[in-house]
Amino acid sequence: KFTNITTENGLSSNSINSIIQDKKGFLWFGTEDGLNRYDGYTFNVYRNKRGDNNSLSNNFIWSLCEDKNGMIWIGTDGGGLNKFNPVAESFERFAYDNKNNNSLSSDIVQNVFIDSKNNLWISSWGGGLNLFDRKTNSFKRFRHNPNDEKSIGSDKIFFVFEDSKSRIWIGTEEAGLNLFKEKSQSFKKVKHNTADKHSISFNNVTSVSELSD
Repeated sequence: KFTNITTENGLSSNSINSIIQDKKGFLWFGTEDGLNRYDGYTFNVYRNKRGDNNSLSNNFIWSLCEDKNGMIWIGTDGGGLNKFNPVAESFERFAYDNKNNNSLSSDIVQNVFIDSKNNLWISSWGGGLNLFDRKTNSFKRFRHNPNDEKSIGSDKIFFVFEDSKSRIWIGTEEAGLNLFKEKSQSFKKVKHNTADKHSISFNNVTSVSELSD
């Protein structure tokens, strides 16, 4: 049996791009018209408020994740990255600044991911990969460089994934699966090879999962 939850029940939009459950059991829905918190009965809806920099920066949400401190991180389509504090019910915004190389690389945030070390990875569609430094509130950018074989294979990224050995994998458009090498801060590509029938079958990698032993 399925129970349908729609705008008739208080959801802000029927177009949902991301769902997570936080440590307290609340469900969070990232929609194309705001952030929704659901307690099983009612919705709290958070939207952009014009002139209020403590509100959500953009109502179109692509991705959600929760860190170990209970903060909700939100990737938006054009409004950059948001950190939501559920206790204070306020948002902190992080945006692209063309004068600051340590800012977010793009305001279109396709995916946000927290790894086992509580590192926040932010990937964008065209802006490459970002690693957030919590101490300085700055970002380290990883961009594709056609002259550097060890750079990330593409600036168009579908997802970031961590395996059971704490290795970080990145799924890209046209550049296969990329493995992040932490010590060298570089990337190893796993790409389709027409001469190798055992290679990956296609270079657009939209999802990955790991089988248990």
